[in-house]
Amino acid sequence: MILGIFGLLGFVIYSVSFSQEPLIRRSLFNSPTAITAYAGTFIHGVIVWSLLYYSPLFFQVAKNYSPVLSGVAIFPLTFTIAPAAVVVGIVIAKTGRYRPSIVSPPSSPKFPCNC
Repeated sequence: MILGIFGLLGFVIYSVSFSQEPLIRRSLFNSPTAITAYAGTFIHGVIVWSLLYYSPLFFQVAKNYSPVLSGVAIFPLTFTIAPAAVVVGIVIAKTGRYRPSIVSPPSSPKFPCNC
């Protein structure tokens, strides 16, 4: 991870300082609104992928589920992410408005109870 962070920093420094035609234009980061949106998107991605990565471990260690049962336990979460992204993308493309998709609260998946 440290090597990846250094690689990302090196890429940014090279793109800003030395590159004649950078891969990402600096003008995209001139607006505080854009910077906030990019940061929020990055944090959201980290949270979602961390949740998908660590949820099976949680079910196996804390709930004492088998590997197959832990996969079944995270199925509602993994099964809803891609279709929801497709639906939101279509709604944004058709209406041209993105704010209702961001503001509307998602339904949280219900994990099986080990009661």
